[in-house]
Amino acid sequence: MAPDADAGRRKLAIQLADPKSRRRAVAALFLGLAAAALVYVVASRWMGSILALEPAETRGALASALRWMTAGLSVLVVAFGAYLFAFGRKIVRFERFPPPGAAVIKDTEVLEGSRARKRDMLIQVVSALLIVTALALPWVAFQVAARIA
Repeated sequence: MAPDADAGRRKLAIQLADPKSRRRAVAALFLGLAAAALVYVVASRWMGSILALEPAETRGALASALRWMTAGLSVLVVAFGAYLFAFGRKIVRFERFPPPGAAVIKDTEVLEGSRARKRDMLIQVVSALLIVTALALPWVAFQVAARIA
């Protein structure tokens, strides 16, 4: 009897892509691009008005712009890091990636057990780095702004 060619292979479970989630992801991408364009226009006008100030007033206005922009960016990055952390906790709880109920935008191999825990570890490290960096960045920006002003 010939050995089974598939005996040593593990069966791959695939979670199929959710078309509704894919459409939402594309819509979110375009919404994000539109928001970025709006922020660029507003920031350009703001910086133009700052540059029109007297030199003595320019430094304080630039320091204020640095503080506001850094704080706004940091809030977004902390929120994304918190989302990743919560997502990672679901992976640990169910020992499965993607966790049950998570919609995927492309067909995704389901990882279980130690493979899922390894994926979770990566997600947790990235989320921690994002949160720590996003919390440290405003402190650095405020130090720089204090020297500018």
